[in-house]
Amino acid sequence: MGGCCARHPAPTVVSRRQEILLNGKRDVGPEPPHALFPRGVRVDRIAQGRCPIAALPDELLVDVFSRVADGGALLDTLPLLCKRWRRLCRDSKAWRDVEVRFEARYEHGVPVVTSEPTVAARIVLHAPSLRSLDLEGPDRAVLLALRRSKAVVRRLCVKTAFWKAGDDGLCPEVLDVLWRSRHCARRVQLWLDDERAQRDSQGRPALDILGDLEHLEELRLEVAERLPYTAGKLAAGMQRLREVFVSHVRFTDAYSSDRFAPPEALVEDLLRGAAASLRSASLYWNEPLGEAQRAALQQCAALESLMAHQAVLPALRHWPRLHTLNVQLYPAGVEQVGGCVRDALRQCEPHAPLRHVTLGVNCYIDDDMWEESSDECQGHVEAFGKLRPEVKVELDGWY
Repeated sequence: MGGCCARHPAPTVVSRRQEILLNGKRDVGPEPPHALFPRGVRVDRIAQGRCPIAALPDELLVDVFSRVADGGALLDTLPLLCKRWRRLCRDSKAWRDVEVRFEARYEHGVPVVTSEPTVAARIVLHAPSLRSLDLEGPDRAVLLALRRSKAVVRRLCVKTAFWKAGDDGLCPEVLDVLWRSRHCARRVQLWLDDERAQRDSQGRPALDILGDLEHLEELRLEVAERLPYTAGKLAAGMQRLREVFVSHVRFTDAYSSDRFAPPEALVEDLLRGAAASLRSASLYWNEPLGEAQRAALQQCAALESLMAHQAVLPALRHWPRLHTLNVQLYPAGVEQVGGCVRDALRQCEPHAPLRHVTLGVNCYIDDDMWEESSDECQGHVEAFGKLRPEVKVELDGWY
């Protein structure tokens, strides 16, 4: 008996402070007012997974299970393993890694509304918080769940197909989620047109809600040119915004050569409001920036990445940190393609911070435009490479 005990000594019961010291951490801080591990629970048994769940404190149990990213497991499986989980799952921290996605379903290439109940809809209904909610296609079940849900999200992504397949009743539920999440939302993607009243259930417009997002870091918007917007509404509400993507809504699948752009005041306010924090700006439409928009963009001195119309090239000196540039070129004909590429590279050459340049050549005028000009354009790229070998240059002919 004694020999057996000598070979297998009983494990020692240690406090949280002792465990930290044994692990070699110097900054242990003061002893917490209450022990993290209850009296009699051995640290080695917790580490080896042999400690009864009932012996773990609530805080530790929530921390352990919050690392489970499967919302279905949190909702249906864990209650079978731990009776306390039905109570503890009300803690928003327990769902911090859960992501929910509703994929679009198509019939003959057109997104359609579905109404099949899913586990994802039940998660939305019961979870107090989510890491992200992606709505790629409209689903009646999830809209009903959103209507009754109290969940907040850190990332809300609403794809174009969701809005296009819906009707006027689809917007309030989504915008209610955004309003509830105004204190925690970090990333948002929305599609806003001018054909429906996009408001939450209390009548708050979508753009007003965006202005109230306190911790917004990334914003992606597809907006219509005629979208109602009051100048100044967003100018002071984007002080933590680091990345912005703004694109114009296309209402048809066929490419149109018409010139279009989002509301000028909206883009100007976004840029001015985020001037101090903005690191990446993608302004994706075929209309040159207006004078007020250019002035606002030039104030974003911390900009590191930019995608925009070729008209921004003369202003490169205003962005001393800009290392990634994506410029959309619009030649009037085949004979101008090479010249557009050459002129763009000449304006990029003196900007020392640049490390990656992408030139997108708009070839909608002539389907053969890019093939006829690609060799000449490649020659300009090679010449630029001799002057700035540290810069990677990519050419892209798009239609």
